[in-house]
Amino acid sequence: MNYQHLEYFLKAAEYQHYTRAAEHLHITQPALTKAILGIEEEIGAPLFMKRGRNIELTKYGKIFFDYARRSLEEINHGISAVKHQVNSDLNTVNLSALCSINTTFLPKKSAQFHLAYPDCSLNITFKYTTAIIKDVSNYNSTFGLCGEFDNESEYTSLEKILLYTEPVKFVISRNHPLAHKKSVEAAELKNQPFAVYNVSTNGTNRLLYELCDGAGFRPKTLTAAYNDYGLINEVISNQCISIVSYTFYKQFQSLGFTELHIATSIPLIQKIYLVWVRDANLSPVARGFREILMSK
Repeated sequence: MNYQHLEYFLKAAEYQHYTRAAEHLHITQPALTKAILGIEEEIGAPLFMKRGRNIELTKYGKIFFDYARRSLEEINHGISAVKHQVNSDLNTVNLSALCSINTTFLPKKSAQFHLAYPDCSLNITFKYTTAIIKDVSNYNSTFGLCGEFDNESEYTSLEKILLYTEPVKFVISRNHPLAHKKSVEAAELKNQPFAVYNVSTNGTNRLLYELCDGAGFRPKTLTAAYNDYGLINEVISNQCISIVSYTFYKQFQSLGFTELHIATSIPLIQKIYLVWVRDANLSPVARGFREILMSK
């Protein structure tokens, strides 16, 4: 028994006539009769009986009719749902991105996407680098916009392209004991608490570890936050030191933090990468958005 045979059965029950049902189904009457006989053999009971030139459901046929109708309705609903999801997937791009790039870069690119694809959707979630590359690796996001990360074995499937670089700032609360200093040496930060996105060596944490390693110590991480706003809250509330992008610093400086100038030769910049799964079957819309992100 298959989907098509159930359609044949329901149509025969509707028309109560093999010939008219066959004509509606665009098949021959013998083909319809054979399909019905096949169902009856599988069920082990007659589904129709003759009534003059017409046919009508037997008591077994009436029982089977309700189940067959509901089954086909559910199957058709399932087919529609899958088609809707396929259409949605083809016309939707999921992006995981750093919160800091939503100040200048991403709004411009998002506007270009919606102008080029007015009937398509761009779903954006803001996370830190480690979470972003995991989202992309697990196919939860089509693309990621993240900071630098190690090419660990679990990330070998990813393709990454450098989009641009941006200055970063070490920041502290305006009430922090170091806030009045024009500049500090990295060694002075040895016992200071730091707030980071995630305890890892990805993103801006690479700068932090490079700076502290050069001064002979590992940073004391007090807390981990999910985004720039969480970091700043820790900076202001718990007297932590953290790193934020220059654009975030410039836009939200009024929140109560200030720059901590550190005497170092290490370039205080953040590299922003576009990442995706190398062998992913990208839709035309996704490929178009990738071109938008990579364009100057």
